[in-house]
Amino acid sequence: MKKIIIIYIIAFCLLSFMEISFLAEEPFNYGEFWNSISDREKTIFLVGMTEGISYSTSYYTTNLLGSLKTEEERTEELTKILDVLIFLPFSLTSNREVIKNIISDLYKDPANAYISIFYMSYLAYRKLKG
Repeated sequence: MKKIIIIYIIAFCLLSFMEISFLAEEPFNYGEFWNSISDREKTIFLVGMTEGISYSTSYYTTNLLGSLKTEEERTEELTKILDVLIFLPFSLTSNREVIKNIISDLYKDPANAYISIFYMSYLAYRKLKG
């Protein structure tokens, strides 16, 4: 019994030290990643993101909105997500080069380095939209 308790104590200590070391690591630097990939890879990244958003839109509108009972609820929920789920993929498809340039400009500011590329593309879309 004592051996099991000692093993648990040792395992707990090791896990505690591992958690501390993970917390000490720097968060992922999206700006550095974006600036390190080629123009073609940026395009592929945006195409993949556009496809993912389009798939999510299809799933959301058919499965989740269908479960809402009243037309008012559906309309209210749809207007909340319309900008992100419908217009963002269209904008990323039709203005891909402009969006890439805006994202690159936004990542030039070191304060933006830790903003994910998804949110940065949304900011670029909003900046393009005005």
